[in-house]
Amino acid sequence: MFDWLFEGRAVVYCLLGALAAVLLVASWMTRKRGLLIAVGVLAALAGLYFLLDRLVETPNEQIERKLNEMAGAVKARNPDGVVRHIAADFHFRHQDRAAFGAFVDRAIRHGLVDDLRVWEFPWPDGGNDQVRKVEFVAKPLGGVVPEGPFYRVKATFVRETDGEWRLQTFDLFNPAVDANRPIDMPGLP
Repeated sequence: MFDWLFEGRAVVYCLLGALAAVLLVASWMTRKRGLLIAVGVLAALAGLYFLLDRLVETPNEQIERKLNEMAGAVKARNPDGVVRHIAADFHFRHQDRAAFGAFVDRAIRHGLVDDLRVWEFPWPDGGNDQVRKVEFVAKPLGGVVPEGPFYRVKATFVRETDGEWRLQTFDLFNPAVDANRPIDMPGLP
């Protein structure tokens, strides 16, 4: 509900900065000391907002971090680093967690993919305390896809009993072919 309070959104900094600039100009024009104090209060609020962003990890931030950790695990050739972020009730097409984990293991160990880059994380809806949806762009590199395409990914994460967010399912879309029709994962049996 109040995730914006902890996510360090640029719009909040811009609003605080714009208001501080207006008050600063007004204090310069009127020479009123109270307006300078208000500028100081806004600067303190911006500092507090920055601290809240750094100290509290929201669900969206945790999910983005986990996606980056999964991508890092691919680059480090560590399939377990990918699988640990997959939910117990994971499903993708006809694959469950174990089958998909075996696919990830083969793909990494046989050099089908050496690197995975992920970026652009729009959140289609706010989600709730148990389920969050995220869209992002993913580009596998290396092995059989040295300069492969990038894919739009629509994923669902769930909060498991240990409080951690894990990937429950996803769909891949190839924007160069048909941005609205899910595709199968290349190389998935």
